[in-house]
Amino acid sequence: MNTRKLVVAWLVVGVVMNVLDFLVHGFALAGSYTELTSMRQDVSPAWFVLLDFVFALVFVVVYDRLYATATTSVARGAAFGFWTGLLLGFPAMLSTYLMFSGLPYWLAWVGTLSTVITLTVSGAVAGAIYAKRGSAVKPGA
Repeated sequence: MNTRKLVVAWLVVGVVMNVLDFLVHGFALAGSYTELTSMRQDVSPAWFVLLDFVFALVFVVVYDRLYATATTSVARGAAFGFWTGLLLGFPAMLSTYLMFSGLPYWLAWVGTLSTVITLTVSGAVAGAIYAKRGSAVKPGA
């Protein structure tokens, strides 16, 4: 494990995830969320910032341990992000739709798509960081 690359990737991916989440959820969908009676309006945005950084740490550690190899690249990172986004976004958003009354079906699909896009971009960023200045160490080495 390259600790320096891991920390840099964690912080950069955390910032990227926060920016993309703000653009989608804090800006584009903010009006839709305020119309939902099932959505809490009393939660501080700081929690979402923190959660994005926690998620980014787990995402980068998994990338580092399982996916970063001598062939690490932006495309390889993007592929990791895409499949991770699909794995997490699709069931999470559709189960959210099934659990909460009043949540529009289209919003579940927008959430799925934004998760896939956010994690694809985040994976590409991690891949770019790991590909810089030499190749990454193979997992288990």
